[in-house]
Amino acid sequence: MSKAAVIVAIGIAGLVGCGSHSSSAGTGALSPEATQGRQLASQFHCTDCHSPNGAKRQGPTWKGIWGSTVQLDDGTSAVVDTGYVAESIRQPQEQVVKGFAPIMPTLALTDPQIAAVTAYIRALGTG
Repeated sequence: MSKAAVIVAIGIAGLVGCGSHSSSAGTGALSPEATQGRQLASQFHCTDCHSPNGAKRQGPTWKGIWGSTVQLDDGTSAVVDTGYVAESIRQPQEQVVKGFAPIMPTLALTDPQIAAVTAYIRALGTG
């Protein structure tokens, strides 16, 4: 294969990899914002309690949670969306998922940081 053909093949592969976040999450291909969110989740130790792969930890897994309805310990439910994630980061004791202890600390993330973490959770798939 010629050098030009390799460059074209790489370019096409890159375009194919630019699909939806949820379909590319399993391959490790994340948007820049989701990649930043993954880094922030590691930096702030979010993934110590929230697994990105379905493993059971002290908090709900993020794998496939986006768009799902979670049951809360107060008997209500909530859809995991942008507002829910932001609220859970800003006031984690307000909407605790049933079956989990209210141990998440309040984090002082900026709006762009919350948006990045949200993009990462969304990239991990829908429920």
